[in-house]
Amino acid sequence: MKKSITLTAVLLLMLLLVAACGTQPTIDTSIVDEANAKAATAEAAGSTEESPAAEPVTLKVWSMYAEGETFQKWGQQAIDAFEAENPNVKVDVQWVGRDVVGVKLRNAVISGDELPDIIDLADVELKTSVIDEGMALPLDDYLNTPAYDDSTPWGETFIPSIMEYLKFGGEHAYLIPRMVYSSGFFYNKNIFAENNIEIPRTWDEFIAVCEQLKAAGITPVLTDHEITYTIWPFTVAATHTAGPDQLKAAFVDKTGESWSNPDLVRGAELASQLTHYYQDGYEGSVWPAAQLEFVQGRGAMMFMGAWLPSEMAQQTPEGFEMDIFPFPAVNDGKGNGVNEAWTNSWLVLNSTKHPDEAVDLLKFFTSKAQMKKVVENGAPAPLVGFELPKSIQGLADIFGEATQLVGRQGGLEAIDSHLLIDVLEQTAYDPLFIGKSTPEETMKAMQKAQADYYQSKP
Repeated sequence: MKKSITLTAVLLLMLLLVAACGTQPTIDTSIVDEANAKAATAEAAGSTEESPAAEPVTLKVWSMYAEGETFQKWGQQAIDAFEAENPNVKVDVQWVGRDVVGVKLRNAVISGDELPDIIDLADVELKTSVIDEGMALPLDDYLNTPAYDDSTPWGETFIPSIMEYLKFGGEHAYLIPRMVYSSGFFYNKNIFAENNIEIPRTWDEFIAVCEQLKAAGITPVLTDHEITYTIWPFTVAATHTAGPDQLKAAFVDKTGESWSNPDLVRGAELASQLTHYYQDGYEGSVWPAAQLEFVQGRGAMMFMGAWLPSEMAQQTPEGFEMDIFPFPAVNDGKGNGVNEAWTNSWLVLNSTKHPDEAVDLLKFFTSKAQMKKVVENGAPAPLVGFELPKSIQGLADIFGEATQLVGRQGGLEAIDSHLLIDVLEQTAYDPLFIGKSTPEETMKAMQKAQADYYQSKP
């Protein structure tokens, strides 16, 4: 800023000029003092004008939650707290629901309407509809800056395997997880304790546990005959026997011939073994019947996603205790240590005019104080060393010991859910699930169904 010339300096200059002319003036110093005071006031005012207060910022957020949902209430509380700490930022949130991307964002793009700064949804949907379309802001540099509540780099506060998974094999990080889930066998802790059963770590140990429970008159495993649930144990088993790469390669093979891979057939054999340990009449069990049976103590285990405890929270009696363990390792498995993962995550659109403020909000959302409230509401937070809800503490082992994380159903859902569920599961795999087909017959049926599917596509 330029310094102003005071009246004193001007008068001194006049004195010098007059003295040079041989005249001695008389100066009223009170006039000088008053002039200097006014000049100082004017200079201060000018400084204020040159450093104006920061412009208010409005962040637009479109959320997957609807009004009244548990995590809508959490989100609104978090936003209110953020605005209180950041009075210069206003968060304009719309609770859109699960169609936030497929309908709301899609229509806005088509019509040329203003887009939000932040959206949140399941990670696979964000990848296929936003990241793959080049609309997401890379957050790598931001993840190297301090977290909201300490000096640790923000990216290092998250479980490493989760952040690596969320890159989906790419170079950049676009997603910030809010909750993280996996699949595994839930088990009744009381039944295991009463029968002196340790958590099985290998498939042979798992089968031995099932035999022990069956001999004691206890249903070893509960299941529903439900779409997406029936083929799920197979995709996880095949991930372990063949590895995720071979499973995906078979899934995209337009001839379908790759399903004859012996490692994949072996995965079907493991899934077939489970049918010997399901509850009587499981073929007619409709969701959520088996889940209700499980929390009522009528079975020892259940293969399910980590949402089970919160989904059954209202039906779970007091005193019932459960936890989860990963799908057991198999002998000579090419994918042992590979576990599933999926998240609900935030994403910043690259069209945002306020990336710094958007990241500040996400840092606040993922601060320890806010994540603690996520856990208190029964969901698993993605932070390193963070306490998990009591009924899913086994997730720490699933994520911590994972050599690799893949998406649900071995990542196949993200490739083509119609092929997986409507074609393979319902037309080819289902007979195996109900014990009316052999693993070899099932793989041949899947081969034909898949070849027909690709041939029918334009």
